[in-house]
Amino acid sequence: MDLLHSNPTGCLSVAILGTPPTLKRLAPGVPLLASFGYSVTRCDSSAIEVDWPPRGVKEHTYEIYTRTSEGRSRSSYFMQALTAAILAKETGGHVWVNGDAKAVTGKSALKKVISELDNLDSSAQRLRDLKATLEKEHGIAAANHFGRSMHQHFDAAFDTGAFPFHTWPPVEGYERFIWPTPICLAPFQEKPETWWSKISIVQAIGIILVTLGILVTIIYS
Repeated sequence: MDLLHSNPTGCLSVAILGTPPTLKRLAPGVPLLASFGYSVTRCDSSAIEVDWPPRGVKEHTYEIYTRTSEGRSRSSYFMQALTAAILAKETGGHVWVNGDAKAVTGKSALKKVISELDNLDSSAQRLRDLKATLEKEHGIAAANHFGRSMHQHFDAAFDTGAFPFHTWPPVEGYERFIWPTPICLAPFQEKPETWWSKISIVQAIGIILVTLGILVTIIYS
């Protein structure tokens, strides 16, 4: 594939045949298949748009757009980020992330992605700490809700949610490609709620008033 031309599928698929031993894996040694949106536009130097190109970027020949879906796997995100950073670094280009105020050089972008990879353990631990804080301050139900929504991020494994690589998706009929079963964590184990944690403040006040009423009745009877 020519990386300066868009793929007919609008996607770029990458096989990950190995990872550094420092990266935690749920399925060590299993090759992975990552895929993300990828399109290329040749720039018209005469076309000037408001607020484009982003700050930090001057004249350039090509613009490459990448994207991933909301439910992307961790490996797909990192392959998307690494691809953009390495292409920019090797061509003297820049990387701009939607929402950022300024584009950065490929060298800076690559350094940032590698730092994220190195700190997966720290990121996962912060989420686990946040869950513990939610339980302490807002109860078990709030912690369980957070745990269900963020379960895939509690573990620092690089291949959480990733697809094992068996074969390449076809260029024609990409939408009909049957993806293999992803590598997933064990289901989230909710912490059982105690009976008193299910009682609301209004219910608690009601119980107290009823109890006081019964005591007063017994005392004066």
